Amino acid sequence: MPIISSGSSIASQEEIPSTSNENGSTQKTFVTTEDLARFKIEMMEAFSAELSKFRTELTQQLCNEIAKFFNNRQ
Repeated sequence: MPIISSGSSIASQEEIPSTSNENGSTQKTFVTTEDLARFKIEMMEAFSAELSKFRTELTQQLCNEIAKFFNNRQ
């Protein structure tokens, strides 16, 4: 039974549901609280980067629309 673990404490491991392999067999996988914390940080960083990109694009579109509005008034 493979164990995926970066932490050393068995007490901090939690079992996640069994997953099927390509050959149809199932295996139990364990993750540690350290794995979950690292995953959370990675997801927050990725979300922050996407949010920043979206904010930049939205700001650019807003500026373009404001410029069009003022150009049409003249």
